[in-house]
Amino acid sequence: MLVYRAYYILHWQASLFSQFLKIMRLKIISLITACAFIILGSCLFWAQIVKGGYYYNLSQNNRIRLVPQEAARGNIYDTNNGLLADNVLSYDLVIMPQEFVSRKERSDTLKKLSVILDMSYSGLEAVYKRNYNAPFTDIVILKNISKDLIFEIEQMRFDLPAVSVKPRPHRRYVLGPATAHILGYLGEIDQEQLTRLTQYGYRRQDSIGKNGIEKILDMFLRGEDGGMQIEVNNKNFQVGVLSSKPAKSGRDVKLTIDARLQEYAYKLLDSRKGAVVLMDPSDGRVFSLVSSPGFIADDITPALNDKTKPLLNRALQSQCPPGSIFKIITATAGLDTGKISAEKPIFFCPGFYTLGGRRFNCWDKDGHGWVNMKEALKHSCNVFFFNAGQVIKIEPIIAYARLFGLGRATGIELPGETAGFIPDKNWKRRVQSESWREGDTLNFSIGQGSILITPIQAAVMVSVIANRGKLAQPYVVESIGNALIKRQPPKKLQISEYALNIVRDAMESIVQSAGGTGIMARVPELNVSGKTGTAQVSGKMSHAWFVGFTPSDNPKAAIAVFLENGGYGGESAAPIAAAMFKKMKELELL
Repeated sequence: MLVYRAYYILHWQASLFSQFLKIMRLKIISLITACAFIILGSCLFWAQIVKGGYYYNLSQNNRIRLVPQEAARGNIYDTNNGLLADNVLSYDLVIMPQEFVSRKERSDTLKKLSVILDMSYSGLEAVYKRNYNAPFTDIVILKNISKDLIFEIEQMRFDLPAVSVKPRPHRRYVLGPATAHILGYLGEIDQEQLTRLTQYGYRRQDSIGKNGIEKILDMFLRGEDGGMQIEVNNKNFQVGVLSSKPAKSGRDVKLTIDARLQEYAYKLLDSRKGAVVLMDPSDGRVFSLVSSPGFIADDITPALNDKTKPLLNRALQSQCPPGSIFKIITATAGLDTGKISAEKPIFFCPGFYTLGGRRFNCWDKDGHGWVNMKEALKHSCNVFFFNAGQVIKIEPIIAYARLFGLGRATGIELPGETAGFIPDKNWKRRVQSESWREGDTLNFSIGQGSILITPIQAAVMVSVIANRGKLAQPYVVESIGNALIKRQPPKKLQISEYALNIVRDAMESIVQSAGGTGIMARVPELNVSGKTGTAQVSGKMSHAWFVGFTPSDNPKAAIAVFLENGGYGGESAAPIAAAMFKKMKELELL
């Protein structure tokens, strides 16, 4: 009986323990399950509530693509509404960084692409990193790619899903090198420009004007970029447009340049180093501004190392001695100050002038004999102007040179214009530690020595004579969009009619009369006035100059022709002026 009870008690205790274990297992399982649900709930809360926005953006970005649309640049027209610069469609090779799911995939794509482009991997990676803006902004790898490369990329589209070909408006310059120095060219924005212009909407990889009108009026010519947000499926095909903003083209610009005259002047220069500036002396409107040799604006790389310096705008930047065209200034100074008259004094020219034992030659070694002011200008007699310089003195000649606009930039709305240089006594004492000498005055009186001017300054100088003492600022921009540019009227200079009339008469005789140095500037049925110049250059051929205007009695065009190391002005430069005036007459502009 006792044994039975003991067995029963033990069996009961074992049963209770077994039930206890089952209950404990259920509690443990319940606790684990509860913990799992708590953890799962916490993760869901973190993912959906705390990080919901982040993952939502990731999912959206995986199906949304930003397709930028570059705005077309404004066109540039000549004064007759003929196209000088417009846009044509070109194609860029781009990479879409949002398509890469890993660095390895990006690396593999760049390696494949480097083989196609025959470009080093490191170089391609450097381009990728330099042009990277944001994950959803296309990275331009190569601009204006060829049709063959387009076909090759398209054939490998499935092997290179992150690589694409995108259309883009490309700048086209209708007259090529003939207008390169006026219109300028485009280039990728550099870091300094980006820092300065970011507030105006400029971004990395943007094209920006680097010279000429493209630079000066860049903010008007460039448009406002647009684009689309499109939805794509898992195969990267477009399934819808979520939003769009149309690109807004830049403003058109109209210039005063006549394309017919511009192209003709460029042909006349025939790749010789020089410049032609043709303008309306009454208001400063520039018909033609040509620098030679020119360059191809689409690719300036060959021009960078060209010994002829084609990137130099010789019309605005060539600073050279004016030679005998400066005698216009000396003559005006002498006549207006009363130191010299039209008829008296007269000086004898034996072909040279002696000062302090030094001999200063006239260009005509046989001499001109007895000459007065008009004859001296007609024959460009150096000896007369040596004597005149001594009578007038250096200070008035310098003052009149500056009155005519020499020694300072004209202010034409093109970049890089140089000021030229008018030396004086203070400069020589300060820079050369020497006193001004009488020999300096002799050289200055005939446009030699340290004096430097530019072709655009020469055109303005002769325009003052043509416009009867009024100085007009040259300009090339006629309108921007529909807005005409308002110009200041020419400035009336304090020069007597007496002096101006004598110089005008003499300049007409230089071209129209027998024995004048400018007879090669004659044009049938036109009266042309002008002045030749041959500026000596040490160790090299002289620079050739011609300045003039037509018709003589009512000038509608003034010109400056400059040929660097071109020889004699009357032989080399004057015929170009004649051809330009003749062309204007044929076009019924005169």
